[in-house]
Amino acid sequence: MALLLPHSVFYHIPKTGGSWVRGAIQKAGIPTNEVGVLGPVDMPLIDSRGLFLHATPQAVPLQMFAFTFVRNPLSWYQSHWAYCTKNKRWNEHNPFERQCASDNFHQFLRNALTYFPGGVSNMYRGYLGEEYTLPGGFVGRQERLVEDLILALRMAGETFDETSIRRTPPANLAARLDDFQHRCLYTAELLWEMMQSEGHAMRSLGYDREDLSCFLDQRKHSPLPATNHSTRS
Repeated sequence: MALLLPHSVFYHIPKTGGSWVRGAIQKAGIPTNEVGVLGPVDMPLIDSRGLFLHATPQAVPLQMFAFTFVRNPLSWYQSHWAYCTKNKRWNEHNPFERQCASDNFHQFLRNALTYFPGGVSNMYRGYLGEEYTLPGGFVGRQERLVEDLILALRMAGETFDETSIRRTPPANLAARLDDFQHRCLYTAELLWEMMQSEGHAMRSLGYDREDLSCFLDQRKHSPLPATNHSTRS
């Protein structure tokens, strides 16, 4: 489903902070309704039950200001793996999780590269369009979730309590837990391969221009190729 606000609609892309966004909107005193999916969507990273929370603009076409959030595809894989591993919950009905499931993060990445190359880029494209811009709407970043949500709501003309949004505690932080943080780091080789696989989204959304060293396992660190930001789709 999509979250319908008085003057806008929120489309919840999986693992981009949407659970926090929904909670913050509720705490901010904005009345909302859930709008159901109107048609089928072919998107392997989202199963049919996932569409209940993760409807796309194509599945729920509403002629009003829309907003959604993305995150660096590299951290998307970290978050997804940590969430499923922590909760011991790999969904057999989801083709992506069924084929990529592994207790080892590096094997999970290899499975994703093999069976769903460019998976996050394709998923984002399903929400944002071919140019990753969400025409007529706003694309916020999970990396600056609070400020971008406030900006989106202001752009939409919503009436809300900003203080309540700022006081909303974080949600779903499995990848930041000490027990998982060191387990979902990339080797230089896997980082490079994933940057190539997700090049279209990383380049279009500007993530290829950021310092990516935080994703590397420093215990196994080897320098990235000099052209590491020249990603391709």
